[in-house]
Amino acid sequence: MSKHKHKKSVWSALGMTACFLGAAGSATVSLFALRKNNQTMLELRDTLISADESGVGVEQALSELRSHITSHMNADPPRLGDNSAIQLLRSYERARQAEVDRVSATRTALAQEATAYCEANVRNVQLSVRAECVASYTAARPVVERQIVADLYRYNFVSPRWSPDLAGWSLLLSVLLFSAFVLQLLARLIAHLFIKN
Repeated sequence: MSKHKHKKSVWSALGMTACFLGAAGSATVSLFALRKNNQTMLELRDTLISADESGVGVEQALSELRSHITSHMNADPPRLGDNSAIQLLRSYERARQAEVDRVSATRTALAQEATAYCEANVRNVQLSVRAECVASYTAARPVVERQIVADLYRYNFVSPRWSPDLAGWSLLLSVLLFSAFVLQLLARLIAHLFIKN
């Protein structure tokens, strides 16, 4: 083997080794970055659950979680069957209770208003006549309880298949370097077969 061919073979082997080691290194970085993306999602989800419990900062915590999930790979929140991944149960219960309280307060105020109106406008002192007046006054002004829709407190966010973050770029680099390694290996095998024949 000539000195020139030997140098070329050494450089080719070094190039293949560099591609393989670069691909392995990039894949390792990508794995750690993917894990970090998932851990950050879990931390943000826990922050949201705490905010939901306390009722303070729910919208901000939800926004931060949504932003992280939709812009990072491997950040999908865990799900239980067909249930939504994120459920703000306490926020839903507070909204329901607030509506029950609103209806109760409105009905109480309406009953007081009806009593005052009937006492001022019905001259008949019979209790049954005034009771009918109050009943018809309140019936003419019904207080309807608004339905609090549970689905408005359930969220499903999906992370992208690829994202331009450390995980995405290192994964892309590892794929490119591994492809270069495989192509160099194939080129060497094909060249070896031609030389043999």
